[in-house]
Amino acid sequence: MKNSILLACITSIGLIGCGGSNDSNNNATDKSPETQEKLSFAFKDTSEGEPEYLISKEDIMSGTISAQGVGTEQLGWNFFYPVGNTIFISGYQNFDTSSYRLNEAGDTTKLNTFLYDKPLQSFGRIGDQTLIASDAPGAGHTDRKFYTVDANSGLVKSIVEYTIHGVDNGTAGLGTVAWPTGLLVRDNKLFIPFQKLDDAGGYYTPDADTAFIAVYDYPLTPSNNTPTKIIEDPRTTNIGVNGSTTNIIQADNGDIYTMSNGGFTGGFAVPGDHDNKPETPHQGIPATTKPSGILRIANATTEFDASYFFNVEEAAGGKIFWFDYLGGNKAIARIVTDEAGYWWSAFYKDYYTTKLVMLDLINKTSTNIEGIPLHQKRYTSPLEIIDGHIYLSIETATDSHVYKVNIETAEATKGAKIEGKTIKGFYDLNN
Repeated sequence: MKNSILLACITSIGLIGCGGSNDSNNNATDKSPETQEKLSFAFKDTSEGEPEYLISKEDIMSGTISAQGVGTEQLGWNFFYPVGNTIFISGYQNFDTSSYRLNEAGDTTKLNTFLYDKPLQSFGRIGDQTLIASDAPGAGHTDRKFYTVDANSGLVKSIVEYTIHGVDNGTAGLGTVAWPTGLLVRDNKLFIPFQKLDDAGGYYTPDADTAFIAVYDYPLTPSNNTPTKIIEDPRTTNIGVNGSTTNIIQADNGDIYTMSNGGFTGGFAVPGDHDNKPETPHQGIPATTKPSGILRIANATTEFDASYFFNVEEAAGGKIFWFDYLGGNKAIARIVTDEAGYWWSAFYKDYYTTKLVMLDLINKTSTNIEGIPLHQKRYTSPLEIIDGHIYLSIETATDSHVYKVNIETAEATKGAKIEGKTIKGFYDLNN
């Protein structure tokens, strides 16, 4: 098993944003400053155990931000996933999901908590009303559980066991297991991209030369819990990276886009003599030489668009590590600029080689975002657009700050200093 930093990451494949029919991936539309009484955020501290907090604050662009005497502490390592005005916090170590909303005073208050046997590791949403989530398999070909949750109450509406592939149908071949990296519902179809990992639980990717998505009729039921088909594309690699919140996104016009990393530093490697310790050079073999890129599934279709491939590695000068949709056929992305690292080193806190870019999904161009330094970022929850801007936490070798990014101009403004490790995401939960 990997070290403690990587453990949560490896087992947290693919939190992902999802919309219903004609929904964008983003959580809510632009909100004016007048509705922004307080902005909530997921704060990770640097004290012993690196505790996490849900905090609400009015000013995040000046001064400092810390968890000293504020916020609601969360147990262990968590995924933060917003649906409408509800934030779901799902524990990897404590096996429960709690939901929060703002009260009349503008402070977060708990709605409900539900439990599970295995950690939820993929997430999506249908509009502003429904969270969908899935656990992931252990070693071997085991079924998974698909959860449907009411965002207004925080309570589970249904749990359905489902399968992506197994040795019985031969879809992926003996020796690999399908690990879901995203959930997205469009037009009564559920799209689940997946990586092929080795059965033994070593997190190797022995079949990384192809992108895969399992397509289902939605909603899932006990009698409707297997894919209607699995689509493949050999132009790039398995979809998604561990811990990414948005490996699959939906544009305004209904088109679906997926991102593929495939890099050694992003965790892709065939079984071999690997050492992921930062102080030791890697001895492993990359899993694929396919370019890192973006695929499209056009609106009203359930196949990869053969006429579209965005070679992000060529356009942006590195492998795409994370992206999210901004509207207007634009996406924001992190690009790993240096692959001369270790297995999984893009996830390590001392590996500051990630830049932030704006992608034009139609014209297949990349623009560096001005004002953002090279940084490290292992996990980002789904973005929320607020008055034409998004907010991000940027960690460098010297400090951590909030940054506000203007979507139209692709320019960033440095905000408050973060007296902690990171902020996992920012959420406007105001009604």
